[in-house]
Amino acid sequence: MANENIGYYGIDISKNGMNTAAKLSKEISWIVGTNNKLPYHDNSVDLVISVFSPIKWTESERVLKPNELVIVINPNRDHLMEMKKVIYPSIIEKEENRNEFDSYNFSKVDRKIIKETIYLKKEELKDLLLMTPHYWMTTKESKENLYALDSLDVGIEVIIDVYKNKIN
Repeated sequence: MANENIGYYGIDISKNGMNTAAKLSKEISWIVGTNNKLPYHDNSVDLVISVFSPIKWTESERVLKPNELVIVINPNRDHLMEMKKVIYPSIIEKEENRNEFDSYNFSKVDRKIIKETIYLKKEELKDLLLMTPHYWMTTKESKENLYALDSLDVGIEVIIDVYKNKIN
């Protein structure tokens, strides 16, 4: 993956997450931080990718080189629905829209919706729940309902939006 002329960086607010990522991939520089103040110079970044995280458009504008891209990946409405049905007594269906587009300096150039189903065993279900905000929003009883399952087919549904920086 690594190209000698390209630097790869990952940023997250979770110190534990960054420590784990650093052990898994040595080609990427992992940084504990926030997208509210990206640790990069103005006009110094070729590509911004935001995965399941609110994006600060003004920061993307500041660090991104002219005419480059921002890729935003968000969960869609039915993402992890099978797991949600196990851990919540009722589901309120809503459209996910955590990255409301609010910049006149970007234009949307592409959108893809990806839907897949994955088969997860008991331990994988536990790991998945720990990676989501649902872990912190559910009761002990709800978690035990999920942990009691031997396996579960879980739908993955994500939206990938691609924006181009219009600033020259």
